[in-house]
Amino acid sequence: MQCVTAANCYSNTVGNPTTNTCSNPQNCPTSPYMFADLTNKICTTRCASTWGDTVSRTCVTVCPWNPQTYVTWSNADTRQCVTQCPEYPIMYADNHTKSCVVSCPQQPTVNHSTYADPISQSCVEQCPTGYYTDTASLTCVTACDSIPTIQFFNPMNGSCVSQCPTGYYAELSTLTCVTSCSSSPRYYAH
Repeated sequence: MQCVTAANCYSNTVGNPTTNTCSNPQNCPTSPYMFADLTNKICTTRCASTWGDTVSRTCVTVCPWNPQTYVTWSNADTRQCVTQCPEYPIMYADNHTKSCVVSCPQQPTVNHSTYADPISQSCVEQCPTGYYTDTASLTCVTACDSIPTIQFFNPMNGSCVSQCPTGYYAELSTLTCVTSCSSSPRYYAH
């Protein structure tokens, strides 16, 4: 045996910094958790220009994506393939880019604008039941916000809007677009 750099380890082996030997990629340490970087032939805690796949424990150019078995999203903060995006700071799983994002993609990047769903922690084209699409914050919300600008719930498409569509009136007490003003207390359309 002789001392060699990781680049000179035998084929199908990588440099293992824990044992200081060239070893099988599956033998990369689990504490700290390491991935086999087959390009640079070394066990590493962070894949340099690729993604660490926690299932195969190797650095991969694309995170695994097979809806029949399992899907993962790339997390740029950790350079890992994850089955759920981080909760803090909150990130959303974007199926278009197959990555964790801070804000969901909008047209023209995607065919339909997507909204951040806090329940599934993913980007969705339609918010779940009981949630509205807030076009200002691009998130799914349970109530339309009045900060920084007043928004009203539009029952025609389930979204929050700053101005109600033709034929609807902005009801300030409920922040809702209505076809007729409330009679108790009495409000008047103008």
